[in-house]
Amino acid sequence: MKRFLIIAHWVLLPLLLLAAFEKVYRKRLERSPWNWELLQQQIISAGGADFIFFGASRVGAAVQENTFAETLQPVTGVKPRVFSLGTAFTTLGEHYLALRNLVQRHPSALSNCVVLFELTGGVPEPVPFGLEHPSSWTSQWVHPARRALAFPLVRPIDWEKIYSSGHTFEEKVQLAAYSHAQFSHSFINREKLRSGFLAQGQSLVERKTESVWKKNQQARTQLDLADKSGIRRDEAAADVTLASAKQWNERQKQIQKRTDNWSDLIVDDIIDLVQAHGGKVAFFEMPLPSVMSEVYETAIGQENRRSFREYAASRDCVILSPEFKFEDSYFPDHSHLAATYAADYTKAIAQAWIKIRPKNHLKSSSGE
Repeated sequence: MKRFLIIAHWVLLPLLLLAAFEKVYRKRLERSPWNWELLQQQIISAGGADFIFFGASRVGAAVQENTFAETLQPVTGVKPRVFSLGTAFTTLGEHYLALRNLVQRHPSALSNCVVLFELTGGVPEPVPFGLEHPSSWTSQWVHPARRALAFPLVRPIDWEKIYSSGHTFEEKVQLAAYSHAQFSHSFINREKLRSGFLAQGQSLVERKTESVWKKNQQARTQLDLADKSGIRRDEAAADVTLASAKQWNERQKQIQKRTDNWSDLIVDDIIDLVQAHGGKVAFFEMPLPSVMSEVYETAIGQENRRSFREYAASRDCVILSPEFKFEDSYFPDHSHLAATYAADYTKAIAQAWIKIRPKNHLKSSSGE
């Protein structure tokens, strides 16, 4: 009996506590707007998707699912199923893994679906302030500052992608370890969990010292930006982003090179994956402030834009150029489109799709 109590105290009780924590955290995770598993489950629960938007935080700020669906509804006859996975610092490598995991669980999820990816200066990636060139599986394909975003996505079958990548040995070991830990959501999302606890702690301190923090609290909600996708909304973010954008532009001008091997990059694997499961890939131009678009107007930038258009056409992919006029004042933090203009930009994307959409797309829904 004594031995049983010792085992219960040192083994069973900790296991029960860990199981209880895992259950509570899974419930908490369901409310997270950046939960890949939740977004995947929403698509599966809807019986698939008609449109899925992928991109970084600029997509999260500028694309409104409901506005896009309502703009298309008069054409399709019913409201399309639209999902946006625009999340800060995500990359094409992570987008590929998210789609791969989706079709593994629900093979028909992409049937007759249009998967849309943002173009930055006319090309997919690089992510500003992160990846320096469009990524392949032999380069860095996880943002160096946000590796935790990939942890819930990697699987044991990805070991070759992990070990052939351009990441450091430590990063490879970390990714490989997480690929075998998908049974525990609290473990694979522990970086997110830690950030959440820190944010809650800071919020508690601010509430207890409201008079001291009042000015900062007001400043944090002054920017006209969507409150999602990991976007900072405080005024200080504008100065930080502007300085980072200038540094990034100068760096890109020094290392910028032609990209002729689009078929060797991750974007090509994404197209193969989507088309193999009955879907179609489209790309759409994102509006950029002048501080970010400058580097794409160089001779090399223009050549890369031209070569990517040729490549996209060869893969039966369309590029949408929304008719949306904008100026630098539309970007309150020098990066993201203001929430005030998001609906108009989203409508412009929908209108661009209506002009070129295949006649059979959503035919069963529209009654054509």
